Amino acid sequence: MDILAVISNLENGPVVACPERNTRYPNPTQCDAYVECKDGIGREKLCPEGLLFNSKAPLGTYPCQYPAEVDCEGRTGLQPPNPTDQCPHQFGMYKLGDENQCGQYLNCANGAGFISDCPEGLAFNEQSVQCDWPDQVANCNAEDTSGPSGILKFQDTYVFD
Repeated sequence: MDILAVISNLENGPVVACPERNTRYPNPTQCDAYVECKDGIGREKLCPEGLLFNSKAPLGTYPCQYPAEVDCEGRTGLQPPNPTDQCPHQFGMYKLGDENQCGQYLNCANGAGFISDCPEGLAFNEQSVQCDWPDQVANCNAEDTSGPSGILKFQDTYVFD
């Protein structure tokens, strides 16, 4: 084997067969792994820890996304977690607080955690990875975000609907 081919193999991962010249396809068992084919040369790739491969992502877009945006289609394997002192995974968004304090979440990027707040009156929904109405969020006490008789309370001001 040519020494340049060995170096290329070490830097880019093993070369694998491509069903098409330019495409991406999922690893058959692992949801955060895929093969990317460029000009007929396939390379095994691994998403950053905490993100998953979205087989429906169009070519030209980044294929690794948050779990809420990906259907693993039966592929259950994942790389081991790589937590930091701030985050349970290198990438992801995680609810902070309890059922009475639902509006704050931790946004992890490359293992660094950033605390973010939902707009007033909204709660962080771990299922959709976005801020949502409290009654749409599991384990969030929607009663605590409203005033008397179910009227929404915004900073001690009552809004009548």
